[in-house]
Amino acid sequence: MAHQQEQSSALLFISYVHDTPGCIRPKFADDLVSHVSGSDILSVQTELQHNLDELTEWSKKWDMTLNIGKTKAMLFGGKPGDTVILNAGGSSIENVSEYKYLGVNGSS
Repeated sequence: MAHQQEQSSALLFISYVHDTPGCIRPKFADDLVSHVSGSDILSVQTELQHNLDELTEWSKKWDMTLNIGKTKAMLFGGKPGDTVILNAGGSSIENVSEYKYLGVNGSS
């Protein structure tokens, strides 16, 4: 019985998050990613903030809580020391130079 409940829970969760904003991808279980590219840091920051705003609105609509403590921003390319200023739900998003996502280490 427990195995059936686990399978049902997974299916229910997948059906629950299937309509996250299109700017959020890939979607793997409860791990969501938004990535953008641009010719300058301001355009990247603006688009990422827009994506975060869409995700925040989606989470409010479905009464989901975003784990801001696990939410990070990482830039690839750009100048040393470049960062983006992002926030979600009034909380600042930390910029990092390394992050492990789905078992893969990334570094800027």
